[in-house]
Amino acid sequence: MHREFEPPVAPANYQPPTSAEELLLRYRSGERYFQDAVLGGAELSGTNLSNINLEDADLEDAQLDGVNLDGAWLRSANLEDANLAGANLVNANLRGAYFHGATFEGANLKDAALPSGNGRESCFRNATLVECNLRFINLIAANLEGADLSNAWLDNSRLTRANLTHATLIGVNLDSVDLVGANMDGIIS
Repeated sequence: MHREFEPPVAPANYQPPTSAEELLLRYRSGERYFQDAVLGGAELSGTNLSNINLEDADLEDAQLDGVNLDGAWLRSANLEDANLAGANLVNANLRGAYFHGATFEGANLKDAALPSGNGRESCFRNATLVECNLRFINLIAANLEGADLSNAWLDNSRLTRANLTHATLIGVNLDSVDLVGANMDGIIS
């Protein structure tokens, strides 16, 4: 079960970083607040960014493969077409985040905080979630239209009212998944 926590707060005179290099330098010095950062296309592969606050950040097309985002705050962030293959997003707050076309192959999203049906639903439309650990996550009302969830682990997850139209669910065990009200038109299984 996801543990709720408060995100890191802004330091005095906060200014968003203007490059991946600046973000990493400030992160290494102990800063964790990077709300509204504009880092489209940033190269951050394999870095440790645990407990970082990237709320409302623009990380479109960012390279985040293998990154450690354990406990990260990515609420309402734009990660369209980002590469998060093999990333660790355990206990990350992803409410309202935009992952259209993002790649999560082999990523760990166990216990991540996702949509709660309160108008801050996350978008995983056309995302690649192949072999992802999606155990115990709440995908209530999430948009997973056209997403590839092949061989993903969804044990004890909630997909209530989720849009799974044309999603690929090959090799997925749905026995313990709550699918009440989910749109499963045209799924491939």
